[in-house]
Amino acid sequence: MEGLVDFGWLDFSAADMKRTKKALSELNSGSIDELGISIIRDGFADKLFPGLSVVQTSLKYFLLIPVMLSKAERKLKEDAQKENNRENLFRLLEEKLIELQCIFCDNACKNRTDSEKINIIGNSSANRKDIPYQKRLVRFPHSIYWNGLYTFGLVDFPTMREYSYQLIERMKTDDNLYWKKKLFPLKADDILYPPKEQHPLELSKPERDYLLGKIKTALQGRNTLLEELIENPERFILSEQSNQTLAIAEALRNTQSEEVKNIASMAAKFSIYMRCAFLGFNIAWGHEDKEQFLKEIHQLKETVEGFSGSDKFLDTVAVMFDYQKKKKSVLDCMKNYFQLLENDSFSYEEIRKAMIPWENAAKGSKAYLEKSDSSEKKNWVGMKYLDFRLITALKLFGGKNGSN
Repeated sequence: MEGLVDFGWLDFSAADMKRTKKALSELNSGSIDELGISIIRDGFADKLFPGLSVVQTSLKYFLLIPVMLSKAERKLKEDAQKENNRENLFRLLEEKLIELQCIFCDNACKNRTDSEKINIIGNSSANRKDIPYQKRLVRFPHSIYWNGLYTFGLVDFPTMREYSYQLIERMKTDDNLYWKKKLFPLKADDILYPPKEQHPLELSKPERDYLLGKIKTALQGRNTLLEELIENPERFILSEQSNQTLAIAEALRNTQSEEVKNIASMAAKFSIYMRCAFLGFNIAWGHEDKEQFLKEIHQLKETVEGFSGSDKFLDTVAVMFDYQKKKKSVLDCMKNYFQLLENDSFSYEEIRKAMIPWENAAKGSKAYLEKSDSSEKKNWVGMKYLDFRLITALKLFGGKNGSN
């Protein structure tokens, strides 16, 4: 999945960098939702770190995309005045935007080492003139960042399609004033064409100040962990722990805001629960390290003081995200699994019997545990950890310049 790549820390220790890089690598190694918990995962993430996505690579794109949109608008102005079909206009706008994004990628990657290109979206196909712009990228920067642009008040429309629909009327009189006001006091060309000695994804001080100011203003009153992390990222760096899940849970609980503490603590606890679920799934799958996985389940069980209250906790989480209505059968299987883990002892076969109906409820005909041979040693499948975009937030906001 493009975007889950290297870091650009500017002020943290080598140990901090190593731990967080390791966490991101492990998160990237398995991101499939085998157990149907994406609604809860994304629900917590949206509350704690709104506007972010695990495939975002640099804060600079939050400025680059508006600049590219303004340039695409200017190129389309004549067509927009002639074009009465909104869908055609949306298509034309997106084509122009993709072309500009690929041109930026080509220019940004020239004469740069692989490590310097790593956060530039599309770097693997940069300067490939044999590939049409439309086929260069797996995902386009505007689709990766649009929700964040809207969340942080950098655009006024929840989707690019809705943004494109108002162009016909606005462009008749606007003369690009919309973007001039949005980006003021920044200049578009300064954002798109930084000095040669500056990395194309590095934020200048005026750009950083402007962008962080917009984000902080948008987050006011929302009670998010992101607001705290922007002010003090050091407090959320993953601690030196042998168990990655516990390090993530500890970091999530480091909030000093009483308003955020409850949701962050519940997210941390749910992260531990789901680590136990991922371990159980891979035990059922026949992972070669299943003995170690069983030990880890017992260790994690102690950190949440057992699973005797699991039904109540899971019901509380489900109500928060309307999960009991959308995924009741999955929730029931989830409860059954943690009821099994309440016991002092449970076998591999019991875990497998609890996991098979859970996977069936989550994936239907795509489920495969029941058909698999658990006696064969296999590699890990599915997610490893839930961090609810914490590591992405550290990656984006961790440096002094809030870049890369």
